[in-house]
Amino acid sequence: MDKLIENLIKDLEVREAEPIDLDQIVDLENECSPTPWSRESIRKDLEENDKAIYFVAEVNGVILGYMSLWVALDEAQIMNVNVSSRYR
Repeated sequence: MDKLIENLIKDLEVREAEPIDLDQIVDLENECSPTPWSRESIRKDLEENDKAIYFVAEVNGVILGYMSLWVALDEAQIMNVNVSSRYR
């Protein structure tokens, strides 16, 4: 395995997103999506929508990708999955 990838995987952390991650999530959304969600839509999901859950994959504070889903009862719908083109 390539040493860069090996180090990246070793340092990779997947965690639930927090409001402080908004700027990096919006940047990824704009980079990856031909029809990106607005900053305000993402902010509302992160801060106000109790059905929305966002996860980020980060290395040393840099978010490489994120996933959002909406949960209702015993089901979840994946809303977005974006990974920076640099790390695909």
